[in-house]
Amino acid sequence: MPVKTKIFTGIFLCLKISFVCPAPEPQTYLKEIRIMVKRFSRFASLFALLLALAGAAHAQDSPTVVLVIRHAEKAADGSNDPSLSEAGVKRAQELVELAEEAGVTAIYTTQYKRAQETARPLAARLSIPVTPVEINGANAGAYPSKLAKDVLAKHAGQVVMIIGHSNTVPQIVEALGGKRPAAIDDATEFDRVFVVIVPKSGGAKVIKTRYGQRKPETPKP
Repeated sequence: MPVKTKIFTGIFLCLKISFVCPAPEPQTYLKEIRIMVKRFSRFASLFALLLALAGAAHAQDSPTVVLVIRHAEKAADGSNDPSLSEAGVKRAQELVELAEEAGVTAIYTTQYKRAQETARPLAARLSIPVTPVEINGANAGAYPSKLAKDVLAKHAGQVVMIIGHSNTVPQIVEALGGKRPAAIDDATEFDRVFVVIVPKSGGAKVIKTRYGQRKPETPKP
């Protein structure tokens, strides 16, 4: 097991034990998350996700937590519906390492192979189904808001994962109540994770992190 995965799992278990005590208000959790991330910047992405999910899952008025990610790397086979590349298959396994202890109870994807194949290893580990929701030319404009509405209605108080595409992830985050993130680079960005915390009352909060291997940046001339 990779060192970061051991750290992730170990800290999560410790947090689960520690939260048997009465939980503070959600706003207190958000403040603590930010402080912890700054203190432990070396493992910032791990701490951000761990603390957000542990805090949200044990808050007195449990919010809905939605992990929104893009599918993993796709094969360059020239088709309209490519499968994952070798790097994408590896990233899908890294997603298991990241999220298997997060309490995910449902996974939503589009109908495309690359999105469903990204979800399958985690779904298999958790023994939960993958729910494909079709996106097409007719419903593309309304897709993010309808998906967000359905997820929040069906999974209130739960942890849900949505696996989308570079041109849907920012809109889905916004539809869930968060601030729309910056555009995702279609060619290089497959590692971004948006943890959207939607309380029963008040505005949603978004924590941004990354997972798996990042592609090296092209050196500037």
